[in-house]
Amino acid sequence: MVVNPMRFFYLFFILSACTSAPDGVESTAPAPSAQRQGPVSSPEIKSIANVHIVALGEATGEDGRGGQRLSQQAYAIDIETDGWPGRAMEPSLQVGEHTFHKYTHPTPTTIRFVVMEAALLPSGAEAVVRYGRDEVARFVLPEGAQP
Repeated sequence: MVVNPMRFFYLFFILSACTSAPDGVESTAPAPSAQRQGPVSSPEIKSIANVHIVALGEATGEDGRGGQRLSQQAYAIDIETDGWPGRAMEPSLQVGEHTFHKYTHPTPTTIRFVVMEAALLPSGAEAVVRYGRDEVARFVLPEGAQP
């Protein structure tokens, strides 16, 4: 098999023409991904309009440690704001050492987490809603949350 050496010359010519900068233009410019327009803004902290804790009876709830099972004493916590941020990360609710990940949106401005028992939502405990690592809401659980 005979290979025409001119084929390599044309390939070299085309590649060098595509990669060289025109006269007067800096050829060592950083890649576009390296040109940042400043720090990424953190999400706005939401003000909470209402927090409702409702006894559901029999429902599948979380235990706050990654487990989920059918419970006869499940509770839902509905957290209402003027609207939740559109984020790529899923929201989570942290109450003390327990973190809840399964959620629904009963309305566009309300997020609901279902827990296995009322003891996981102690009255007066501080709760935080996060999207990934970003905190978007902080509030205190209402008094009388437990039966």
